[in-house]
Amino acid sequence: MVKSLWATLVIGALLAVTFEDVAAQYEPWSLSMEAEGGLLFPVRAFGKNGQIELTDNPLLQPLQPSAKAQSSPIFGAGVRLQFPNPGMALRVTAYTTSGATVESRTPACDVLGPIDQQNDTFRCANPFVEDYRVTQMLARMSFKQGADTRVWGVAVEVGLGVRRYDFDGLSCPVNLTEEAFFICERADQLTADQTQPLVLFGFNVEYAPGPLGVFLKVQDQVSPYGGPARGEEEAQNDLTVSAGLNFKVR
Repeated sequence: MVKSLWATLVIGALLAVTFEDVAAQYEPWSLSMEAEGGLLFPVRAFGKNGQIELTDNPLLQPLQPSAKAQSSPIFGAGVRLQFPNPGMALRVTAYTTSGATVESRTPACDVLGPIDQQNDTFRCANPFVEDYRVTQMLARMSFKQGADTRVWGVAVEVGLGVRRYDFDGLSCPVNLTEEAFFICERADQLTADQTQPLVLFGFNVEYAPGPLGVFLKVQDQVSPYGGPARGEEEAQNDLTVSAGLNFKVR
């Protein structure tokens, strides 16, 4: 009876020490605010697979415009929920671009030239520039690895979200020639406001020795884009590179 009691006490003490060591490896849930800024690098052209009546005539193929979004600043703010396991966190962030533009070009403009000297009119404008904005809401899981995941580490991120495209529309100048105005109208058909789902994969390097931390991240974001005269909704790739701060509030 005494031996059984001592054995129970020893086993209980060992289990207590073990659970204490395991618990010491984890911290309670924490909540942080995050803010970041960086650059958005669109990879594919809008309307790449667009089929409009202009392309049915091979003689007019050089007049077919293509629209390409230019690199632009992007800013985001959100929250990070740190799990008790220091290697796992959930981030929810809203983003918006600033000063983003789309440039529509056609090979014909390189031949026609910008100005008709005889009539003092613009024969062609290459490129046609249109302002637009991308807003998106992303939720992503971070899986961090490192020598001390509580202070620093490299995180692999996967996530889902929703992206909104808002285009201002092209204003075709009245002093364009008939041919150039025709091209401008076709370029305007390549862009249209729309909301699309988004998936992402990326890497995040973090350093947080205290309540205030810093991070640098790179993401590949994939979202469809399409519609009438813009082809089928095929994947549109964008790369983002950004840096930011996070501040632990709880």
